[in-house]
Amino acid sequence: MSQKVEAMNSLWMRNDALFLKENNRLRGCLTLLLCLVDAQAAQQANGKKGNRDRYCEYLKQKLTEFGIDSGFRIEEKNQVVHLSEIIYKYFRCSLVHEGDSRDNFEYEVQLKYEKNPKSVFGAGILIDRPNNQFVVQADWLIDLLINVTAENEL
Repeated sequence: MSQKVEAMNSLWMRNDALFLKENNRLRGCLTLLLCLVDAQAAQQANGKKGNRDRYCEYLKQKLTEFGIDSGFRIEEKNQVVHLSEIIYKYFRCSLVHEGDSRDNFEYEVQLKYEKNPKSVFGAGILIDRPNNQFVVQADWLIDLLINVTAENEL
């Protein structure tokens, strides 16, 4: 299948995600965008590599293009983890497979859905040391993924 046809096949996801964002349906919007990154990563990898590897590699590449360099990391459970892996493990997998929005206080990695006026790559991540939590604003993550997925638009 040509790259143009593949891009058309996934364009509905982006259009639906944008519609959901406009209608303040953030969980659905984010879930579709996370799936769209998966589809674009698969298109680029041409079926090579496992899902996690291709997803994280593709996302690292795109984040670097947006100035969030590959050296941006957090420490999690005594391991250094790249932001792309946090997105994959805690948001993509939990939303897509379990319908879990990660906004439960007991989680080490949090996703907050309250509006953040500083979004569009602004202050979208908070390290909450007193509670030992890594907090990501959903609107920031949505803005980031909208921009990441825009490159493959027709």
